[in-house]
Amino acid sequence: MNDQNSLLPGLSMGQEAGISAYLHRKSAAAGIPLSGTFELTRRCNFNCRMCYIHSAQADENDAELTAQQWIDIASQASNAGMLFLLLTGGEPLLRADFEEIYGALCKMGFFISVNTNGSLLKGRIAALFEKNPPNRINISLYGASGETYRSLCGTDRFDAVKESIEQMTAAGIDVRLNVSVTPENVHELDAVFAFASERNLPIKATPYMFPPVRGTGTYGKNEMRLSAEAAGKCRAAIESAQLSAKELQNRLSLLEQGERPSPNGKNGSPSPQGAVSRCRAGRAGFWVDWNGGVRMCGMTPVCAELSSDNFREAWEAVRTATCAIRLPAECTACPLRQICPVCAAVCCTETGEYGKKPTYLCEMTKAYAEELLRMRDKTSR
Repeated sequence: MNDQNSLLPGLSMGQEAGISAYLHRKSAAAGIPLSGTFELTRRCNFNCRMCYIHSAQADENDAELTAQQWIDIASQASNAGMLFLLLTGGEPLLRADFEEIYGALCKMGFFISVNTNGSLLKGRIAALFEKNPPNRINISLYGASGETYRSLCGTDRFDAVKESIEQMTAAGIDVRLNVSVTPENVHELDAVFAFASERNLPIKATPYMFPPVRGTGTYGKNEMRLSAEAAGKCRAAIESAQLSAKELQNRLSLLEQGERPSPNGKNGSPSPQGAVSRCRAGRAGFWVDWNGGVRMCGMTPVCAELSSDNFREAWEAVRTATCAIRLPAECTACPLRQICPVCAAVCCTETGEYGKKPTYLCEMTKAYAEELLRMRDKTSR
């Protein structure tokens, strides 16, 4: 990753990560909502088959929060301590009043990032960002060809997205590529990484797809995700392509640490009470959905509904709900716990309960660990 793709100007990615982690730890301890996500709409001009929020009923008649409501929420959140802000959707750039919202938020001084599929980064939106750049634009890259875009997203917009990426980077705007790895695009993962490398862009590839509970109401399933075994192997392949030899060795060290007795359970046995979630969500961060529900993150249930001036009360409701959550007791003694990304959102969307073991993730992490060991043994020969 190049050092220019930093949320905090003048800092390398490594420095930024260290400072960000420090600030979030302090904020979590103090109960400060340092990071916020504003889900401006659930509407999208793509029809991605793995999307967690997709709904066929999403249209302009949705009771979305108005521009002024978003601005008021931002002001309240700023007073409560919010510094980092992510604008997402759906496709947030679909909103006709996006310029009004964005302009007001910029004046408040937040470090703003924008999630987008990249197809609308042209015309007035491109001019807006070129004049007043966000700290980063996260562009979803769903493949390396129009054919894959048609199959996965229902629209052939690869060339348009490619042009947007090149236009934004040419304008000096920090861009990160996000890749959701599915059976429809896994064959192009090498090409996607090459695309990013050629342009010296950071890339975040994710082989785990959440069940689309908010779109379909169905727990534990996502028809457009890899098998657990394939997803685990894919995670190992992604890390081998992105991490240094030292970083990969650290992963193996974490795997080996898992063989030791659990600090939360006697002699490696499960803790009677599951561990708390290690995620920042609900402790130093929050999510406001398109119609005013406040959540720990976009994958968890609504904790409170926002009204005109109740942000602090809503934030306290989120914190209270978060502190009450305990992850599955079995996880405290699992030998793979150090390398497993289990969190409240995963448990909730996979099983419908925070305290129930998410079998898909367990199998995925086991396959990941086995692949790491296989890669180690292969390189040591």
